[in-house]
Amino acid sequence: NNDLRFAVNGGTQRAKGIDANFIWTPTNSLQLLANFVYTTEAKVVSDPSVNTGNINVSEQNAIIYERRFQYPLAKSPRFSANLLGKYDFKDGALKGAFVGIGVRHHGLYYVTDTNSLIFVKAETLFDAFGGYRTKIGEIPTTWQLNLQNITNKFNDITRDNGLVVQARVTMQF
Repeated sequence: NNDLRFAVNGGTQRAKGIDANFIWTPTNSLQLLANFVYTTEAKVVSDPSVNTGNINVSEQNAIIYERRFQYPLAKSPRFSANLLGKYDFKDGALKGAFVGIGVRHHGLYYVTDTNSLIFVKAETLFDAFGGYRTKIGEIPTTWQLNLQNITNKFNDITRDNGLVVQARVTMQF
């Protein structure tokens, strides 16, 4: 096989669209955040390792070239949105505690822009978190538990492992 394969750093990618973030705090305890992304264009504009000067434009290479420049960038869904709600307990027995829930959605996207064109179907994932703010001595300390993907969805293509539980302690010095 005389088909030489190589990679050259450089090239240009372009993404255009709308990215909007909204934060609303209707009360001192409640905060809502919404994020919306709609991509009108996300593509490779130039790539020095894939061009007609470098590839003898065989039938197979022409297919590679076309796919590189005609399909959207890898991991660039046309639509994605996130919604998050957080409630802080300001007084009473739960003073210092907080809880929240989030919803993440993305549309179909390609995992790669090579010949295989593997894609991930649209999906919606749910997250939750809770924690407690206090002081240890004079040091502000936050204990937090995060639950990502609480419906335990698995995705072999993105290697999503289902439910992820994460505990964190933050101390501000």
